[in-house]
Amino acid sequence: MNDQKLATFLAVLAALFYACMSIMAKYATASQSNFTITLFRFLVSLILLLPAMRKEDFKQLKTNRYLCHLIRGLTGVGALFCLFYALKYIPVVNALLLNATFPIFTALIYKFYKKVKTSKAYWFFIGLSFFGVILALHPKIDHLFNHVSIIALSAGLLTAWSLVAQKELTRTESSKTITFYFFFISILCALPLTLLTWQNLSSITLLTLIAVGIFGALYQMTAIIAYKKASARYIAGLMYLNILFGGLLDWVLFGQAPSALTMVGLILVVFASIMLSRCSSTPPTQNISGTKVIA
Repeated sequence: MNDQKLATFLAVLAALFYACMSIMAKYATASQSNFTITLFRFLVSLILLLPAMRKEDFKQLKTNRYLCHLIRGLTGVGALFCLFYALKYIPVVNALLLNATFPIFTALIYKFYKKVKTSKAYWFFIGLSFFGVILALHPKIDHLFNHVSIIALSAGLLTAWSLVAQKELTRTESSKTITFYFFFISILCALPLTLLTWQNLSSITLLTLIAVGIFGALYQMTAIIAYKKASARYIAGLMYLNILFGGLLDWVLFGQAPSALTMVGLILVVFASIMLSRCSSTPPTQNISGTKVIA
């Protein structure tokens, strides 16, 4: 199997793992808070990461970029807080779709914060993406300003900020160092909130929470390898299959079939986001899209 075919297979697998993580998280929200789910997401992943770290990897944990790591961690864990909260109240496909708007916000951050020049085509696709989001939320005022949908959309915004911070970190830090601090900070953030909202765990719930962490770790592992085997643009497009997989699993397991408007909005957002990543006038955003695997 050549690198392109292997990358395609791994990217599709990563999208499926991310969808499975979201489905497990949705099931867990029936009895657990989003804080508890987030804690297990990172705790299990950290436990799986530690055996893979070599002696020299631990030496590289020494850093002078604590503030950037903190920003990366706070925004990243905040994004999952928002996503897992939204999964309790809205269909998986809606939550994943709104979370997938991060390329739009990344472009806006680079335009207004980093002062990166963007083309007219880029702004067209940003507008198209927001139009798709509005369709997914349904064109009614009570739906457009539904607080759960806004929280899910906030996950995309926080993910964008997290990726901007991560991009800055990649200039001096290794991927394992970035991942370790991200997991560690996320656990520190989620632990006290979990204790405040703690609910007793049944054996089924415990297994579900562990599955959230395992699927999350599998998603990262397969996505990282896929990005190494093929271009970030190509893999980023395939990663949007997580929305399709999530919608299908949500339909089969929870009976929540996406509406026609949601599907139209999904198609518009995915198409516009892929086109955003291909706009040659914004190379920083292209690189950022390829690093979401650590989130």
